[in-house]
Amino acid sequence: MQHCLQSPFGKTLCSWVRVVAISLITFIYCVNSASGQTTLAPGDVAIVGFNSTGGPGTDNFGFILLTDVEAGTVIYFSDSGVLANNCLRNTEGILKWTAPVGGCTAGTMVQLYTNAVIIPPSVGTVAIVKNTFDFNMSGDQIIVFQHNTEAELTGSEPCPDNYVFALTNNEEWQSTSTDSHTSALPSNLDATTSVAIPLTSGDYNNNSSFDCTVTSGSAADILAALVDPNNWVGNETDVVPLPDCVFTIGNFMVKYITYNQIQLVWNELDADIELVVVYHTAPITDTPTGDGSSYTAGNPFETTGIVAFKGTVSNDTFSVITGLTEGQEYFFAAFTHNESTPTIWFDGVVSIPESAIAYVQEAVSPTAALAAATNATVNFAWTNYDAPKADWWNGGVAIIAKESSAVTMNRTSMNALGQSTAGLTVGEVLSDGNFVAAIISDGSTTASATLDPCKTYHFSVFHNDDTRWSDGVAFGPVTTLCPEIKVEGNSIEIVNTDATPSVTDHTDFGEVLTTSTLARTFKVKNSGTGTISLTGAPTVNISGDAFFTVTTQPVLTSLVALAETTFQVTFAPVGACNGLTYTAVVSIANDDTDENPYTFSVQGKCVAGCFTMSPLCGTPGTTVTITGAVFDGTTTATFDGIAATVTLVSPTQITVVVPNGVAGNVDVNTTSAVTPVGCNQFNVIANSGTCPH
Repeated sequence: MQHCLQSPFGKTLCSWVRVVAISLITFIYCVNSASGQTTLAPGDVAIVGFNSTGGPGTDNFGFILLTDVEAGTVIYFSDSGVLANNCLRNTEGILKWTAPVGGCTAGTMVQLYTNAVIIPPSVGTVAIVKNTFDFNMSGDQIIVFQHNTEAELTGSEPCPDNYVFALTNNEEWQSTSTDSHTSALPSNLDATTSVAIPLTSGDYNNNSSFDCTVTSGSAADILAALVDPNNWVGNETDVVPLPDCVFTIGNFMVKYITYNQIQLVWNELDADIELVVVYHTAPITDTPTGDGSSYTAGNPFETTGIVAFKGTVSNDTFSVITGLTEGQEYFFAAFTHNESTPTIWFDGVVSIPESAIAYVQEAVSPTAALAAATNATVNFAWTNYDAPKADWWNGGVAIIAKESSAVTMNRTSMNALGQSTAGLTVGEVLSDGNFVAAIISDGSTTASATLDPCKTYHFSVFHNDDTRWSDGVAFGPVTTLCPEIKVEGNSIEIVNTDATPSVTDHTDFGEVLTTSTLARTFKVKNSGTGTISLTGAPTVNISGDAFFTVTTQPVLTSLVALAETTFQVTFAPVGACNGLTYTAVVSIANDDTDENPYTFSVQGKCVAGCFTMSPLCGTPGTTVTITGAVFDGTTTATFDGIAATVTLVSPTQITVVVPNGVAGNVDVNTTSAVTPVGCNQFNVIANSGTCPH
């Protein structure tokens, strides 16, 4: 005799021999059931995506059934807004979708164009009930509902019998609908049965789609993900693909996993159902026998498998299987039987997923980014595995780093440490260049680490449970910023540790009179990618002969990439002068990784007279070379007050032509913007070849 029974897991089962069957895994899959109309509750249908920028005939949207529906079930969709009286505005469109013969199971996703065309491989039929269904690109809504009398929907301001779901991309719901792109939220819906897509930088997300963050679990789990706007992606102008994820909806699920335990949950069951849950290291092929009285948790199940749970259950019942082997894959099945005939068992229902491997589960979506305004502080973020840590999971997180190449630590090597997070230390070197960048033991999902600048680091995030660890999720790399200090004089780079002053880069001040001073301006630059801090006190230090002083310190002590600042060094050989060359060393303390401090030498010569001239006598028109001062384009020369023609040869040399109208011993003077000085005497003669010297 064939038995046809209604399973507590929501399936009508008819069979002679009970076998394990994969069930409750559906994607656009319709099964035979009695024809009729399924009355939907709020949240039994949800919108999963839409595109508004194509216009009539190319706009589209998709929805998912979160419950089984019978053949002939009708669901209406409208882009009309909801008024304060809970009715629809009269001016916009209404579409009707009808479930096909055989009905559809929970998890079925349907996609269609707004001109009532099904997008393959969607199922069912679509028809236009009223007006044109055309999304507004300044915000719009999709209202999902059922109504018993379709003719009433074509009238003015129809009032649906049963609102099921609602979506707006107008960021929030209004108190009433005042135009085509505003709407109130139906009174029987709330934030758990509707979604409001926010604006992005003031722009409407005219095209938006669920990102498939959650695709398996109970209908309530999936609905909660669908109504969270953070799980939607979109934009104002470009069409986005409607979701292509496979939704798996079921009531017998693997909920939590760690290295030696797996927790199962079954929900939405009728109260007082007797249930037997079995696990095994291979798919379970045995079926229950007898009335189940011989089954006891922890004992064998038939010829293969172990009984994990046996008892009477109700909604949201959990069972923890302990003593498992780390790394072993386990399969699960649940069986119920006819209470009136205990020897008749329903088909086994496998879990979602069908199997699970016992090991510490991963953190997900790890990221690493440099902290703002720092060279080497890296901020980490991730999402923890969702486990009941307080009473089941004793976990933490370790961020392992390695310079220049991927982290080579894995579950085996982490387990071999025999340490929990409490046994590790930030900065601890483990092996093969791997080191601990961060340790988190308080359930946080962020951390930071200050690493060396100018290096590239790779990371892996590991979850732990006591002294056992997950496989690790690799992320990064991140290249820390690299400050690069450079000093210039006269727009010429002065190499760090330069001990050979040069006239061209202004580190050689040349000859300066004891009655004069000469100041040179130097520039500090950051040619790197990171920020340089000038850390000295004073910022620029000078040591050596006291004739050299830093007369102007840099205005900036922190230089971002490509920034610059200046300082001034003055050579003032006051007092007695012996004609010698004097030296000093300029030093700039900083946080450049390989040029701290940045040093260079300066020198200058003190002269008591003025310059050297060659020759020291000659007729008017004679060219005289004057050497030893700091000359520039403004330099002038006079012979007893009579101006001479000057040619600038270099900063330390000019040539002058003896002017007419002077004779005998005369004073030669030069004046420039840098150094006004007196000079030596020159003997002007009447005839060449008669110089007294």
